[in-house]
Amino acid sequence: NGFSPCVFCPFGPGKGVVRDQTGMAGMWWLTRSGEGGYTSMVPSEAYPQMTNMTIRGVVAFQKGKLRDGRKSAAVGAYQFLYPEVAAKRAGLSLDDKFTPENQDKMFDATLMQKRKAINAYLTGKSDNIEAALDELAKEFASFEYRGGRSYYNDGINKASIMRNKAAAALKSARQEMMRGGS
Repeated sequence: NGFSPCVFCPFGPGKGVVRDQTGMAGMWWLTRSGEGGYTSMVPSEAYPQMTNMTIRGVVAFQKGKLRDGRKSAAVGAYQFLYPEVAAKRAGLSLDDKFTPENQDKMFDATLMQKRKAINAYLTGKSDNIEAALDELAKEFASFEYRGGRSYYNDGINKASIMRNKAAAALKSARQEMMRGGS
């Protein structure tokens, strides 16, 4: 994690219709605005070929970068540390491509399977949005945890997505799910 907002986003804040997306598409956009683009890798690098690689290939590429001594090689729009784990959660094979669509599926599966408070909030089993916001901040360093800071108060990661924006996006995604959306 640790990207400044929209380092590799195709649309910067306020540009295009993307900003007004709602539901899970709004969650995807908001998260990408703080984490990176579909071809990004920490630290602030872009590899356009990544979206045409298999997930297995991305994992190998990532491991190669880590062997070079970098501290993180988080990849993709949602800065997956372990894309193979996120792929498995999403029901994807390691031979599936690391496409934008598959990264979005991996994001959804991470929220719904790994982060119980987010799942409970989005599915209406809980109204505890504060717990969901805390888990969002634990999963993605660009989301504010509390007091304007990242959960990872490490001097590297910065919160660029404030809780009020995250809350609005979660509420919109919940409304979509409660209406029977994805």
